[in-house]
Amino acid sequence: MRKKANQLDSANRMIKEITGITPHLFRPPGGDYNQRVADVAFGRQMTTVLWTVSCADYLEPPTATIVSKVLAETKPGGIILLHDGIKHTREALPEIVNTLRARGYTFITVGEMLKMTNGACQWGDSVAVAPSDVSSKGVF
Repeated sequence: MRKKANQLDSANRMIKEITGITPHLFRPPGGDYNQRVADVAFGRQMTTVLWTVSCADYLEPPTATIVSKVLAETKPGGIILLHDGIKHTREALPEIVNTLRARGYTFITVGEMLKMTNGACQWGDSVAVAPSDVSSKGVF
């Protein structure tokens, strides 16, 4: 566990050094975490955040597969996991965004979602999930 704590501390130092911002959100790589990992993040006043939609774009499926999976699985209050630097993900984004907007969805950051919950999700929560009444059709 000490190794994971050291990795998190090192990443946080680099992010702070480069951006001047101290991270307060933590997405475990691959969603791989347990109570001890959540406790490490909690000890650093970080909220562990997961997602509700993943199209496994890191496996580089075709653009149409990414679009289809995201559009089929997105629900109000959801968090969509997409990775940067992947060609088919970049190609899928315009259709995903335009279609979800046409369906009445809006896009906000996880930080904005946490503020909208009026303290229901604060640093240290093991998983931040927006309640269904946060936004009738918000996508985070």
